[in-house]
Amino acid sequence: MPPSVSVCIPTYNSAHCLDRAIESVLAQTYKDFQILVIDNNSSDRTVALARQYAERDNRLEVRPFDLNIGAYGNFSRCITLAEGTYVKILCSDDMLSPECLAKMVAAFEQHPSVSLVGCSQKNVTTTGEVARIVSSYETEGVIPGRVAARDILFKMSNDIGAPTSVMMKKEDLSDGFDRNYFFLADMDRWCRLLLKGDYYFLKEPLATLSLSDKTGTSVHFKTLLFLADFLRFRDRWANFMEEEGFSRQEWHQIIDDRIISYVDYVMLEHKLTAEEVAEAARKLPAVTGLDYTAPLVEALATLVYYGFRKVHELNIDARWAHGQVSNLERELDGMTNTIVWKMAGPLRRLREGFADKDSKQACDNKG
Repeated sequence: MPPSVSVCIPTYNSAHCLDRAIESVLAQTYKDFQILVIDNNSSDRTVALARQYAERDNRLEVRPFDLNIGAYGNFSRCITLAEGTYVKILCSDDMLSPECLAKMVAAFEQHPSVSLVGCSQKNVTTTGEVARIVSSYETEGVIPGRVAARDILFKMSNDIGAPTSVMMKKEDLSDGFDRNYFFLADMDRWCRLLLKGDYYFLKEPLATLSLSDKTGTSVHFKTLLFLADFLRFRDRWANFMEEEGFSRQEWHQIIDDRIISYVDYVMLEHKLTAEEVAEAARKLPAVTGLDYTAPLVEALATLVYYGFRKVHELNIDARWAHGQVSNLERELDGMTNTIVWKMAGPLRRLREGFADKDSKQACDNKG
């Protein structure tokens, strides 16, 4: 008889943390589960460690694979191999509270309309200190699926949380996670589930996420791969947002605002210059394999001006007010050979704007 819950632990070189994840599942008050350790071609002792646990508990099974298909590919592989009615993905460096499975299964059984159950998540540092507790909603209970999906898309923020924070129905997961995304596949997966049913939110932090090994997101930020994800999201969810009362222009503005916000974060957090931002964006089509060059440049058109002002500390209005035209012109002239200038129209329009102001001022002076 298949188990009620399949707890799937996708691994890649996880020997340093896997024991904590497995132990947190074995400590569950809800006992009708299987543990599947799905290994993505690790080169350390991950598989050997998992097999030691399998020898002691027949509910645990190890499935090593020779082909690394990426994190989201491995998440989908977990779903394919899961035998339970419900699927719980547990990232190998995370942990579950003892009541997690029991409370999530109960939410499904008590509310048949629900297609996704989530909880607050506790983010902890390398020393075990709680950095913060993240909650998607203020109160516990059922949230209509389309409302929850609209909330995610309007804010363009994964408030539902990481895979460790949710439980899903196996029957709803025929299409897995979209491997075309670099870091928004879970958010896309939650939205697609929420079109099939409602969301049940558990206020208690039943999932603990480690902040120590989440380096992938930082790398994606540095290389601006998230730009491709945002643009893919823009195209995929445009019709849904129209059905929810947002025009195409309003939906595109939401995406543009998020792009500006995240690029601003990248530039400050990683001390990138405007030129480095543009260079990373220029390389994106080759990295992603996507023919998104035109949309990327269009998106850059909005954000480059803000980045230009921030990085070079230009206060255009103040400089004009104090008659520092020549200095500003010199700085702009020095940008004409940069990648930023070559890629984005706003700098050209900015330069042309100053020329127009110069002409107007000259005419005023003559008058």
